[in-house]
This record gives sequence, C-alpha cells and structure tokens, in this order.
Amino acid sequence: MVSKFTVTFDPEAEQDLEDALIWYMNISEHLGRHFLTCVKERLKDLSKFPKMFAKSGSTNIRKCNVSPFPYLIFYQEIGNMVYILGIIHGYKNPIHVNTLLKNRNKSL
Repeated sequence: MVSKFTVTFDPEAEQDLEDALIWYMNISEHLGRHFLTCVKERLKDLSKFPKMFAKSGSTNIRKCNVSPFPYLIFYQEIGNMVYILGIIHGYKNPIHVNTLLKNRNKSL
C-alpha cells in the first residue's frame, strides 16, 4: 500500500494556479478545464510519490512539469505533507522564480 501525503498550498501558490487558470479559460473554456485536470493529476502523483521528481538546484525544493502546459509545480516534502510553493510558468526568469520560492520556502 502506498502512503498518501497531504497536499497543502501556500496562499501565493493558490493565486498562481488561479491566475493561470483564468488565463487559459480566457482563451478557451475547454483549455482551462484541461489545464486544471493536468494540475490535479500531477498533485495526485505528488500525494503518492513526492520524491518522484528532481530537486531544483541545491535546495530541498522539487519541481515537476504540468505537461503539456509550460508550467512547473514547485514543492517541498515536509513530514507527511507536500507543500506547494508555486505553480509558475516555465519561461519566467529563473532569478525571479528563485526569489519567489525563497520567500515562500517553509524550511528557511
């Protein structure tokens, strides 16, 4: 039996998701629903296998893609919780992303 981790969102990560969803829904309702479905599938994967994805650099933050969309989910495993730090477009400036994540990182 696979142990299940609780997925918890940083409030700013919830806003990231909402912003991306609105953007896709403005293009097409179908596209928005597809994006949300892909995010939910990734979150389900993370709740079962949080170590499945690589660490981002030398930090304890991991990232996974939201395929086929250009978004990445950044998260930390804290005890039996997967803490979502951000859902961020993959083409954002890495320096900007690192600053965002540093401000949201629960282990600092």
